[in-house]
Amino acid sequence: MSTFEWRPNNGSDAVQETTTEFDTLEGCLFACSGKQTTMNPSLTMIPPTPIAAESFNNGVQPTAGDDLSPPNAVDASKMNGIAVPVSATAGWSQSPPKTEGVYPSCVSYDLRLLHDDSLELAVSLEYTNPRPKESMMVNVAVAKTLVNAEMGTELALVATQFQEFVQDKWIDITADVDYTQTANAVVDAVLSDPNAGQTAGKATVTAKTVELTLGPFVAKARLNLIFQADQLYTYEAMSVRDDAADIGTHRLLPLWVTLPFAPVHHEAGLSNLAVRLQAPPGTSVLPMEEFREAYQDLKQQEIMEAITVLAVSDLSPQPIQRTVGFQFRWESLPFRSTGILAWLALPNPVEDPFDFVHIGRSLAEMTAEMTAESHNKNNLRKEQTQARIQVPTAEDVSSLQVPLPGHGPMGSLYRVKVKMPQAQPRQQPLFILNLTLSDRSGSTSMRVRSSDGASSAVTMRQRFNELAEVRFLKRLESIPALVQAGVLQMDDVWMDAFLAFDSAAPASSIHRVVIRVRNVHDHIVEVVQAIRDNNTAVATNKLPMIFRHVQALRGIRPGGATDFSVGPRTLIHSYAQWKKEAQSLLPAGSGETKPCTFVEFDTDGGHNGAPGYLDIIRSFCKAYDVRDGVVTGFGSWLNQDCASKVAKVLGSLPALLSLQVPQTGSEGLDKVFRTGFSAWIGALRRPPALTLKVSAGCVSFASGASSRNANAVELLAVRRVGERFQPMVAFGPPDVSDETFTKAVVTNVPAGEELLLYLVSRLDGPAELAQRLEILSGVEGAPSDARTKGQVENEEEAKRNSFLAYDWLKMLTTLPGKVDTLQHAPLMSTSLASRLEDEMSFRFNIASPSGKTSFLGRCKTVANRAPIDAAHQPGKPSCPLTVEAPASGPKRHRHNGPLLKGRNRGRAGGRAGGRGGGGGRTSGPPPPPGTLYASRGPPMPLAAAPAFRSSAAPQPPAGTTAFGAPAAFSSSAPSRPDGFHSSASDAGLQMKYSASVGPFANHRVSLTMDDDVGEETTRRVGVLASFPPSNISFQPPPMTGAMAPLAASASMASSSARSSRRHKCLANSTERRRRASVTMPSACNATQPTPPQKPKEPSWMDALAVPVGSSKPLTNQGYDELLQAMNEVVHARRRLDLDPRVNFVCDICTRQFAPGQARYHCYDCQDLDACANCRGRHNMAFHRMALINPSATPSSTVSSEDPLVGSLLGSNPAASASDLLAQPLEVDQTVEWSKRRVARFLLAVLHWWPVFRASCVFREKLPAGLNAEMAQRITDCFNSEDIQGQMDTLTVIVDSLMREEKTHVQSLSSWLDGDQGSVLSPNDDSFRSGDRSYFSGSQSQYSQGGSIESGSVGSRSHLSGSDRGASPA
Repeated sequence: MSTFEWRPNNGSDAVQETTTEFDTLEGCLFACSGKQTTMNPSLTMIPPTPIAAESFNNGVQPTAGDDLSPPNAVDASKMNGIAVPVSATAGWSQSPPKTEGVYPSCVSYDLRLLHDDSLELAVSLEYTNPRPKESMMVNVAVAKTLVNAEMGTELALVATQFQEFVQDKWIDITADVDYTQTANAVVDAVLSDPNAGQTAGKATVTAKTVELTLGPFVAKARLNLIFQADQLYTYEAMSVRDDAADIGTHRLLPLWVTLPFAPVHHEAGLSNLAVRLQAPPGTSVLPMEEFREAYQDLKQQEIMEAITVLAVSDLSPQPIQRTVGFQFRWESLPFRSTGILAWLALPNPVEDPFDFVHIGRSLAEMTAEMTAESHNKNNLRKEQTQARIQVPTAEDVSSLQVPLPGHGPMGSLYRVKVKMPQAQPRQQPLFILNLTLSDRSGSTSMRVRSSDGASSAVTMRQRFNELAEVRFLKRLESIPALVQAGVLQMDDVWMDAFLAFDSAAPASSIHRVVIRVRNVHDHIVEVVQAIRDNNTAVATNKLPMIFRHVQALRGIRPGGATDFSVGPRTLIHSYAQWKKEAQSLLPAGSGETKPCTFVEFDTDGGHNGAPGYLDIIRSFCKAYDVRDGVVTGFGSWLNQDCASKVAKVLGSLPALLSLQVPQTGSEGLDKVFRTGFSAWIGALRRPPALTLKVSAGCVSFASGASSRNANAVELLAVRRVGERFQPMVAFGPPDVSDETFTKAVVTNVPAGEELLLYLVSRLDGPAELAQRLEILSGVEGAPSDARTKGQVENEEEAKRNSFLAYDWLKMLTTLPGKVDTLQHAPLMSTSLASRLEDEMSFRFNIASPSGKTSFLGRCKTVANRAPIDAAHQPGKPSCPLTVEAPASGPKRHRHNGPLLKGRNRGRAGGRAGGRGGGGGRTSGPPPPPGTLYASRGPPMPLAAAPAFRSSAAPQPPAGTTAFGAPAAFSSSAPSRPDGFHSSASDAGLQMKYSASVGPFANHRVSLTMDDDVGEETTRRVGVLASFPPSNISFQPPPMTGAMAPLAASASMASSSARSSRRHKCLANSTERRRRASVTMPSACNATQPTPPQKPKEPSWMDALAVPVGSSKPLTNQGYDELLQAMNEVVHARRRLDLDPRVNFVCDICTRQFAPGQARYHCYDCQDLDACANCRGRHNMAFHRMALINPSATPSSTVSSEDPLVGSLLGSNPAASASDLLAQPLEVDQTVEWSKRRVARFLLAVLHWWPVFRASCVFREKLPAGLNAEMAQRITDCFNSEDIQGQMDTLTVIVDSLMREEKTHVQSLSSWLDGDQGSVLSPNDDSFRSGDRSYFSGSQSQYSQGGSIESGSVGSRSHLSGSDRGASPA
C-alpha cells in the first residue's frame, strides 16, 4: 500500500488524501478511467510490455529477416493511417497579422468505412477570434498525406464547406466552384471592402497541400473538409481455433487515427477534439484478450515505440444507417504523440461456387445434382457477362448532362460495372496443368500439435505432404464425373507438377506426371482407392506413374531458408519444354493452346529473399495463363502479409491461414478442401484472356446543312475493381465492321474480372441505354459468332453527389500510366478530358484535383464589418509537414532474431517459434552466454482493467466560448511554439539524450559495467527508452535552455551534501553509463545497404510526432521534456503573480536586466523584451512597444559607433527613449499567453491523467486515476474563470508531483551510497530513471521542501532574438 496526497508544500490547501494500492504498468494492458456509455466504447492504452521469448522446437531457430510477430500482428508501416497536419496564419482589421501560432479551437474527425474497403473522412476545423472587437481572417494549409505508403493510397479532398457563427448559430457559406484566378480576386475584394458585409472562403488543391482562406468573421468560423481514400490495406486473418472452423472468413484492416497533440505547457493544446467512426454491419474489433501479443508487438515496433497507442476495445451500434463504430470527445489535446487504433475484422464476401461437384459425394449424386434446374441457372449466369448500369439519383442526373462537340444531343455520363464470364463452353481439348508450390523451409521440421493439445511426432512438412497427396488423388478420382459434366474432355492432356522450394528450387526437384484423360478414365477410380488402401500391386500394375508420383510426394523433406521467387522462376524456365510436350499429346489439328493452370501454394512462413517476389509471381502467372489459385498457410511462423499478397496475385480467393493444421475430419480442414476444390473446378471452366467489345449503335442528327452519324455510346476509360494483382487491360483498335458506328475494344481481360466502364451516352435515359447497350465477350482471336452477349440491367448508383463527381474528376485528371488500375481510351484526348473536367467541376461545385478550379463561397453575414486591408492580411502558411529524403545507409530489419522479439501465447502445447519468414535453421549454436531473453510480468485480465474513456471536462459558462485554443494563441508573427523545432536553430532548445526517457518503452537489456575496483559485472536493468535497444547509450548530454541553471544548482547542492566517496560514485556511474552496451546476437544486427532514395510523398507515419503548429517531429517526448515543460508552466505562474524574482533578459542581445531596470516590452509578442539599444531592431509591423519602469534609466550600452556615421545618418533611434513611451495598453499578449499555459497544463492533467502518469519515471507512486476531488477542483476553477484558483491548483499539482520525484531521487542517492556491487532486481528501474532525474536538476528545485511560490524554480526560459521577431543584426 502507498500513500499519495494532493497538497502544496506549505501544508495548506490540501486536497483529500488518497491511499491506494497502485497498479503496475509491467506486463499488462491498462486503461484510463472514465464514464462509459453504450454509444461510446472504451479505449485501452497499450504499454510496451516485452513479449516473452519462446522455446524453439527441434532446434529450429530463426535467421535474420524472419518475422517473429504473434498471430494476426501487423507491421506498423503497412497500417492504414489518418493524419491531417494543419498550419495557419491569421490577420485582423487592426492588430498585427500572425504568421505562426494560429491554432484551431476545435478539431473533429468523422470517419466512415465503406463495404469496398474505401474510407470517407469529414474534418472540421474551427477557429475562434480572440479579438471580437475586430474582424479576423485565416489562411489554412492542410498537408496531403498518404493513408498507406506501400499502396500509394492518398487522402484526397472531395468537398469543402465554410461556416460562420453569427448570433448564436452557424450560418452556411455556400461554396461554388470557379477558376482559381477568379476565386483569388473575389476573396481579396471581400476582405478589403468595408461595405461588403460578407464572409468569403476559398479552397484550392495544390501538389502538396490544400490551401484555404476564410474571412472576415467576428466570433468563430469553421472549415469543413471531406476527404476520400479509395483502397485501404487489408490482410487475411489467421484462425487460432483448434478446428480452424473460421479459416478464411475474415480479413483484418488496421486503422490508425493520428490525434493532434501539443506539449503539456503549450496553448495549442487548448483545443476540443472529437473522433467518430462508422463501419458496415458485421464489422468487429480484433479481440484484445485473445490477441494481446499482437497489440503489444505493434506497440514495441520502432515506429510506434514512443507513441501513445489507444486501442478501441469494442464497437457499438450507431444510430446512423445501421452502422457500428465509436465516438470519443476530449476538451483538450493530448500532450504527446497519440493515436487511436481500430484493428477491424471485416467479414469476407461469400463466393458463389460452382455447384456440380462436392467432396465426399458419389458419382451418382453429383450426376443428379448437375441436372438440377437451379444449378443449371447458376452455371449459365456464370457463363455470361453481367453489366449493371449505375443509374444516378434524380438530383445528380442533370449534373451529369454534358455538352459534346458538334450539334448533336447532350451527352449523359454513366458508370457501368461489368463482371466478366467465369466460364464458357469449349470445343477444343485443353492442356490442364495443376501446379503445387510447397514451402519446405527449415521451419517445416517443427512438430504440429495433436488433437489432445500435446506435441505430436508429425512435422509440418509431413502434413503438407499429406495435404498434397489428398488433393492429387481427389482430383484424379473426380475425372469421370467431370467428363460426364462436360468440364473435361477425353482428349484433354493432364499434368500434375509438384515443386518444393526453400531458398532454391532446381528443376531436378520438380515431380510431375503427364497423362491423357482418355488413357486413365476407366481405371483411375480403382487405382486411387488402391493407393488409399496401400494396395501397391493394383496401383503399379494399372497406372504405375500415378503411384510413383504419390511416393515422390511422401518423400519431401525440410530444407533451409525461404524464397518465394525461386519456384516461379524455375517454372518459367520450364514452360517451353512442358508446352511442347503437352502439344505433342493433343490430337492433330488442335492448334496451339495455352495451358489452363491452377496453382496450390502452401507455406508455413514468408518470403526471406530479395524484394520483387510479387513481380516474379506475376510474370509466372502471365506465362502459364494461371486461371486461379489458392494459398494455404499453417503454423506459427506464417507471414500473413506475404500470404495475402500472393493470394491476390494468383486469384480472387482469400488466403486460408491457420495457426494449427486442422485435424482430419475437422470443419476447418473440410473447408480448406472444399474451397480449393471448388476453385479448381472453376479454373477448369474458366476461359483464357478475353476480349470485350462495347457499343450501342449510332444516333443521327443534323449538322449544318447535312446529317451525320455518331456513336450512341463512347467508352472513355476502364478501371479495374478489386485487389487482384493482375496486369491491366488494354485498348485495342476499334471494331469498324459496321460503317455507321464503331465498337470500343478492350483486350487482355481475365475471366471473372470486375471492371468499371466510364461511358458517355447520347441516348435518352438509362432505360434506352439498357436496351441498346451491347457488350460482347469472347476468347481473343475467336470469330465474332463465337462471342457471347452480356446481360445488361440497371441498378442504383452506389456513389452520390460530391463523391460521384470526385470519382469522375479523378479519372479525368489522372495522368496516363500513373495508376495501374486505370486505362484511358484512345478517344480520351487532352482537350476532351479538359472540357469534361470543367463541366464536372462547375456542375457539382467541387474543386478539381488538378487545381484548375477552386471552391469559392460568399455569404451576407454582418453589415459594415471592419475590412482587413492588404497590410494586415497574413501571408500563406508554410507546409504543415516537411519530409526530407531518407538518407542512404544500413537498413534495420524489423525483428531480427528471437532475442528481440518472441511470443508466448499461453496456450497448451507450447507452440514453437515465432511467426514470419519461415526460413529458420534446423540446428545452430545456442545464444551467447549472458544474453537475456525478453520477459514480461504476470498478465492482468482486461475485464479487471478500468475502461479508457474521454474524461468529463468542464463546460464553459453560458455566453462564452469553449476554452479551446483561440485563434490568436498569443504568438507574435515571427515567434513559434516553445519546444517545437521549426527551424534549424530550434535544435538547441531541446535536451539531447542518446536515449530519451519514453513514457511506455520498457526493454530488458544487458549492461556491462565496471565497479570501483574494475571488476566487471552484468546487471539486468529496466530501461525506459524512446529508441530501440540497439540505439541505447547512457551518456548524459550538456544541459541547455531552462534546464541548464537547474542542473548547475543541482550539482552545487549535491557537492555540499555528499562526501568525496559520493562524488567518486557519481563519476564512476557516469563512466559506466557511457560505456554501457546492449548484448545481442549477430543476426540481430544484420544490415543491408540501401541506395539513396528520391524524396517521397508524406504519409501518416511522417506526421506521428509532429505537434500542432510545427512541421517537423519532436525527437524527444520523455520525462525530461515533461519536467522542462512543468518548469515553463511554473514560470508562467510567476509572471502572472508579478514575482519580483523573475529575471528578465533582452531577447535580442541576451543582456540581463538588473532588478527594476527599465525595459521595452512588446504587447503583441509572446514574452519579448528589449533593451534601449535593441528596441529599434524589433520592427514588426503594427507591434506595440511600451517602456516598463519608465522612471528608471533605460538599459543601454556604450555605443561603439563611429561619430562620422552618426553625423551622416543621424543619431541612433534606439538610443532615444523619450519618444518610445506608449500609452497604457489594454491587453498584454504575454499575460494572456501565461494564462493559457497554466490552463493547458491543468486540462492536460484533467483529461489525460493516465498518459501523464505513465510519462513520469515515478509513475508507480501515482494513483491510477485522478482523484475525484482534484478533478472537480480543476473543473470548478475553469467554469468560474477563477484565474487565482487555477494558479493555486497548479501549485498543488506541481508540488505534489515534485515531492514524489524527490523521494524517487533520494532512492537513487541511497543506492549510490550503498553497496556498489549489488545487483538490481529485474523489475527495478530506479537506477535508470532516478539517474535522469538527478541530472535534470530537480533536486535543487524542491530540496528544501518549499512550494513553487517560495522555492527556487530557476530562471525563465527565453528564446533568441531572431526567434522572437527581431530583425537580423
